[in-house]
Amino acid sequence: MIAAPRKRIRKDRARQLILEHYGDPANALEPRKHWGQLIGHGARGSLWGLFDPQELDALEEEILAMRRERLAADLGRVDAALFKRAAEGDVAAVRLVYERFEGWKPGQRLEIHQGGKAKSLSVMTDEELNSELIFVLASMGILVARDGRGGGNKGDDDD
Repeated sequence: MIAAPRKRIRKDRARQLILEHYGDPANALEPRKHWGQLIGHGARGSLWGLFDPQELDALEEEILAMRRERLAADLGRVDAALFKRAAEGDVAAVRLVYERFEGWKPGQRLEIHQGGKAKSLSVMTDEELNSELIFVLASMGILVARDGRGGGNKGDDDD
């Protein structure tokens, strides 16, 4: 009878150690076979003695959710920097913005509607891509056009 509460305590303690360590993005996410060493069990069999496969799956999902949550703010800053570089005319950043936020892949036809006409991204020049991105960002309120108006000055070229 006493063995069950002790096992529960060991299991809860091991779960907490694993979550604290692997939930931190600063720590490398290692395969499950290394988790036993973290909780003081050299043999991986003792980890499997505490947790069944479904519990390990759930624990791994919780670890990944914690890591994503902790990285969310950093990813927002990365996205903002990417938008800024794209808006400044970095063609590689423009393409990456379309890939990341529009689901576009190189070689895939993605149409942009300009003035009632559909135009494929694959046939747009770098300048057209940049102009289109600036227009889209300005219309979303993410970017203020050079003349200070939101909504963009899509066709202006004052460089």
